[in-house]
Amino acid sequence: MPMFLFRVKVTPASEVELTEVAAPDFVAAVQTLAAWRPGIHILRFEGVYTQSPAYA
Repeated sequence: MPMFLFRVKVTPASEVELTEVAAPDFVAAVQTLAAWRPGIHILRFEGVYTQSPAYA
């Protein structure tokens, strides 16, 4: 299953965090992330990979 990488800022005063979400597609990844962190202020897509970065 692909891993989607996002930079997330939940509130204007919070720090930006790198978050990984495993999902079958981009829409499911965003929906999963929104369920984990309701009220996201900024969401930036960083990339997607299908294998562990250690093997890249």
